Amino acid sequence: MKILLLANANAGTAEAKAVEKTRATLAAAGADVECEETGSAEDLERVLSDLGDRVLVVAGGDGSIHHAVKMLVEKDPERLREQPIGLIPLGTGNDLAKGVGIPTDPVEAARLVLTGQARRLDLIVTDH
Repeated sequence: MKILLLANANAGTAEAKAVEKTRATLAAAGADVECEETGSAEDLERVLSDLGDRVLVVAGGDGSIHHAVKMLVEKDPERLREQPIGLIPLGTGNDLAKGVGIPTDPVEAARLVLTGQARRLDLIVTDH
């Protein structure tokens, strides 16, 4: 499995350690993992425009997954229908992760990315 692990460049030390644990867990299981840090909308657009055939895994909170999905919708809404996205919940609330049953431990969430079954979630898009 080829994975693009997306992390926040402005995150603190604790989150950086969790991202590294996630990367190591995925790599130890045989995944080809490339980690990219983004700190702006321009960085995010650049990274996602070169996603290729990799599975996107967002290491962050609800805001991080929101920005990634928003960018994918703006770039290629049809691709998003088939593009799996994994989530490693590193935010404060992690409401999405909790709502869909993703473990809050980064290592457990990484294992779920590798072994879990993808499922569709509804997405509401507005122009406001």
